[in-house]
Amino acid sequence: MEMMLEEEREELAREARYLAAQGLVAGREGNLSVRRGDLVAIKGTGVRMLDASPGDFSVIDMLGKHLEGPRPSSEYRMHLMIYGARPDIGAVVHVHPAFTISLRALGIAPEPSTEEAKLYYGRVCAVPPIDPGTEELASAVARAASSGCNAVLLEGHGLVFSAAELKDAVDGAVAEERSSQVQFMGAISDLLQKIYFTCARS
Repeated sequence: MEMMLEEEREELAREARYLAAQGLVAGREGNLSVRRGDLVAIKGTGVRMLDASPGDFSVIDMLGKHLEGPRPSSEYRMHLMIYGARPDIGAVVHVHPAFTISLRALGIAPEPSTEEAKLYYGRVCAVPPIDPGTEELASAVARAASSGCNAVLLEGHGLVFSAAELKDAVDGAVAEERSSQVQFMGAISDLLQKIYFTCARS
């Protein structure tokens, strides 16, 4: 029996494994989805991206009705609200990038600091800490996305990257984390220099 959105679920599985290999998720973290018309294929709840297969993705409609596959990710509302707010968006990726989250924890706003990053986004919008999986978080992210922001930082939680195509959403998320890594290392280097010169003068 043929699966609904079979090709899309195969692509989602490949990209999920790629995101895990890039270190943007660990364990059962993160989720990703693709929209095709009124249908959305999304990672099932509790699935590890590292060894995801097409059968690990569920199909729901734009109202959230579960049509096929495992129970959808608890963040399905966030995906649906982004699609509802941005008709131009066809894929959503939610990851937990360590450098991006750490950079924000240092009080530094992530920004596209590399040429690769600038190809995918112009700014990173931030959403304050809100409980995962809630309608409140979904609404906050959708509002940020509706302002034209494709990269949305969930403070202390993760990153949501949206694009017309799944590959661009995935590559955009990877580029954002690499950009934040450059920023983070620069900030640490500056801090170490300040410590060195302070000690040298004492």
